[in-house]
Amino acid sequence: MSLSNIFPKQTLILFTFVLSILATSCHSGTNQPTPSEESLANNNDIEQLSNTAEEGNVESQILLAIHYVEKRDFKKAFYWFKKVADQGNSAGFNGLGTCYMHGTGVDKDPQKGIELWTKAAEQGNADAQTNLGLAYFLGQDIPQNIPLAVEWWSKAADGGYPFAQYHLARCYMEGIGVDKNEEIAHELLQKAAEHGHPAARAALGLDNE
Repeated sequence: MSLSNIFPKQTLILFTFVLSILATSCHSGTNQPTPSEESLANNNDIEQLSNTAEEGNVESQILLAIHYVEKRDFKKAFYWFKKVADQGNSAGFNGLGTCYMHGTGVDKDPQKGIELWTKAAEQGNADAQTNLGLAYFLGQDIPQNIPLAVEWWSKAADGGYPFAQYHLARCYMEGIGVDKNEEIAHELLQKAAEHGHPAARAALGLDNE
């Protein structure tokens, strides 16, 4: 079976971008409250968030970056992801890496994107680990490296990340990059399904119950 049949490209592109930017592992540099992500439609909330972000609050900076991605203002999103990265936070490295990989808000530079994703992944960021796995698996803009893809997906899966668990399960199911093992594949699908991963639930027939 071809790799494109296992991972349709349309799904992959959306998966890579959306998951990368929605990194939420961060530390707040102040004790000031920040608006919730759901409340950002209010201009007063945006102003409050901008104020705390400018003061160096990492959580506010991440939420603001996500807000601008949703508004498709990628240059501002890039600006705030860089602020987060400048504080050494893995969510910032992950977000910046995604921008460079896709050329959103900055000139496309896949090598720079991989470097930033790797930096985030080495800090234990499961989003970045999953994104790296996907990039190496597909070999789009970078040399394909299936063993490295499996390695990064395994790290994220071990950390309980359902998207990585699902992709790794498909590898075990098809024997791609690993010895075929349907028992391990089923265990990974179950773990992903327990976290609500829709494709894993569908593969196990749970949505038909």
